[in-house]
Amino acid sequence: MSPRPNDARPLSSQINNAVAQIESLLQAVTSHTGDSEALLCEHLNSARFYLVGGMWDEYRLSLELLTSATSQLKDEALRERVTGFVESQEKLEPNFQN
Repeated sequence: MSPRPNDARPLSSQINNAVAQIESLLQAVTSHTGDSEALLCEHLNSARFYLVGGMWDEYRLSLELLTSATSQLKDEALRERVTGFVESQEKLEPNFQN
């Protein structure tokens, strides 16, 4: 039997949860207008695309870019949500062993 990711849930469940969180963040971000929010939307959409496609290196890069863009947000509550999401993704690890 293959070892499971760090929190013992199947990887597909973790991915589904992360996608749902990204979509929730996208809804929150699109209610704001500004350059920093537009950039944040781009990074969130990229992260979702790479996550669903199983492109882990690209997903990690999108999260790093998301973190950088988050520092420019004026809405502190939104900044904390995005930061919390990125931190939660540090536990998400692909399991390539069969």
